Amino acid sequence: MFELRLLGSTEVRVDGAPVPLPLQLRRLIAVLALAGRGGATTYQLIEALWRHDPPDNAVGTLFAHVSKLRRSLGRHRGLVVNTRPGYRLDAAPDSLDIVRFEQQLARARQLTRHEDASGAADAFEAALGEWHGDALAEFSDEEFARAEATRLTQLRVAATRALAATWTQIGRVEEADELLDRLALAGPFGAGFTLPRGMGR
Repeated sequence: MFELRLLGSTEVRVDGAPVPLPLQLRRLIAVLALAGRGGATTYQLIEALWRHDPPDNAVGTLFAHVSKLRRSLGRHRGLVVNTRPGYRLDAAPDSLDIVRFEQQLARARQLTRHEDASGAADAFEAALGEWHGDALAEFSDEEFARAEATRLTQLRVAATRALAATWTQIGRVEEADELLDRLALAGPFGAGFTLPRGMGR
């Protein structure tokens, strides 16, 4: 099973075991994941990987990086697909922690609308449990990731406040207060926020 985790440091897992990747290959797979089903053009990938200082043979170097990434993925090498004129990541949506987070968040909000506080709390916990650090931690200041990292962080903060509210409704007041204290310590952007012990991965 292939899994890509972006809600924290970028990490690829195969059958539950982490696949060691150098920074540039982590950057490459993160760009492909954020590009979605349409993929990223060769130009976009070169811009993301080398910003304003690409190597002399940037296209050839990109091709070499793609080949290395495919080899690293082993039997999942086919997930990195050639397009015209670039590449895309052909991974199942639920293999990405971002997708699982947003699915659980949508479920939690639906349960909240149906006044099922206990069910909503479980779904909010599952959503927040997908996080293992700051969104796209290594790349959050880079152009290709900045907007998505900001959006995801805002969703995380909102989900945390909503979880605290549902905990309060079902009588878990002390846990709700601890959660809000941790969020306050993390500041307005939620950087470095950690879940209480026993929550998350």
